[in-house]
Amino acid sequence: MGGDDHLDRIRVAQALKALSPEERKLLELAYFQGYSHSELALLLGWPLGTVKSRIRRALAKLEGKLR
Repeated sequence: MGGDDHLDRIRVAQALKALSPEERKLLELAYFQGYSHSELALLLGWPLGTVKSRIRRALAKLEGKLR
């Protein structure tokens, strides 16, 4: 692993810590565990639109922290 990769991982880990526990969990389930939005809606008992908007909001917040 190169030095840049290590620094990127540190930056992402720090940015993830700035998210709420719910936002972190949603991104973890969607991107690290591979759940689709539809699967998350069923798993969490939320409407699909709620899942999509909360993931979109969490990603925007994460992007802002990484800039």
